[in-house]
Amino acid sequence: VDDYFPCKSATGSLSYAGCNGNELWAMLAEKAFAKIHGSYSKIVAGQAEEALMEMTGDPCDIYKFRSDHVRTMIEDGTLWDKLVYADSVGYVMAASTPAALKDKNCGLVAGHSYSLIACKLLSNDVKVVLLRNPWGAKEWTGAWGDSSPEWTAKYRAEVVDTKHKFDNATDDGMFWITFDDMLLHCDKVVVSCCRTPGQHPKPWKETRAKTFFAHATESNDVFLSS
Repeated sequence: VDDYFPCKSATGSLSYAGCNGNELWAMLAEKAFAKIHGSYSKIVAGQAEEALMEMTGDPCDIYKFRSDHVRTMIEDGTLWDKLVYADSVGYVMAASTPAALKDKNCGLVAGHSYSLIACKLLSNDVKVVLLRNPWGAKEWTGAWGDSSPEWTAKYRAEVVDTKHKFDNATDDGMFWITFDDMLLHCDKVVVSCCRTPGQHPKPWKETRAKTFFAHATESNDVFLSS
């Protein structure tokens, strides 16, 4: 993979992924991922679990909120407990919105995936989750969002360990939302079960097998690469 990246002709800015300062890792990883699949256009959209499994090699738990099994987990509190545990051991998580949102003016993006950064139970028994839009902009504007009056000094102090900045003037794409609102406006959560040395109490055994990636060209010719 070389270090030539596509840029916008009008501004000279990067067309796709960007990093802070002089870092290159995100652009290099994205270009390698695009080359595996054939082009940047092939990775414009997809499922969070597919990207996480390919990028990490780790298994993923997928919780689709509309399935009967997950509905039961929501009702009995099991899903919340699993997300809190995943947060505590450093698993990578993502929440995804459906193609059609219930509220188009809530600040969320339809058919989009958000990083799930943290899960917190506040002293008033409100469950909140910290999400981040990978665009670095466009945030939830409803209850318990960054500019919401619910975030008094007391409750902000309860999530200070997340180092989230409640800057109402800056749209950085990171925001709090209640667990219930996430269940209402998103359609699934994906948990990448990445092993973190010293954190995961029961490491599992791992077996890997060589396989192939298949991708088609515009003329529908299929190429295989190991």
